[in-house]
Amino acid sequence: MGPSGSFGHVNITQSKRNDFLHKQHKVLTTDPRIYPLHEVGSPYHDLRISKLRINDSAIYKCETSTDPPLAAEIRLIVIETYSVIFGSPEMRVRKGETLYLLCLVLEVVDVPEYMIWYRDGHVIDYSREDVTVTVDDLTCSSELQVRNVSEKDVGLYTCAPSNAPPADIKVSLITLGHKPYLASLLLLLQ
Repeated sequence: MGPSGSFGHVNITQSKRNDFLHKQHKVLTTDPRIYPLHEVGSPYHDLRISKLRINDSAIYKCETSTDPPLAAEIRLIVIETYSVIFGSPEMRVRKGETLYLLCLVLEVVDVPEYMIWYRDGHVIDYSREDVTVTVDDLTCSSELQVRNVSEKDVGLYTCAPSNAPPADIKVSLITLGHKPYLASLLLLLQ
């Protein structure tokens, strides 16, 4: 709430739970993530919430004890950041081909500090000559390329950005004689 003279006491409430968070210079919440900021003598009152959660979405109201009372309401909508690896949950590649995986972080406010790729829970060896990883801060994406895929490259791949839950995709090899396009065509004809 901004300046415009003496406000007397200021109360801050959250409408969803109708909880007083701050009343007459006293913090009334036991949640350590929520804390009001006010310097004595300053007309400014701020409410800080760290490590936002979806259930923090609510209308927050700041009200003075002046006559008539002044009030300001702020609607906070918390959007959850998430990551995805494009494609279906399973990917099949032929031995000797190149595996391309693209991971995007969506609904993001800040660029991730890092995006780490794992295979079966172990960090990908970026020093392998047949592995390339690129990161694009503009699109909040990371691409993993594994050239000349073999049996050692199959498994569960995970993209783990610093600011979102990880995304997974299972990669397996297409066995010799398996003709996925022909099988799909035959299913369509039935």
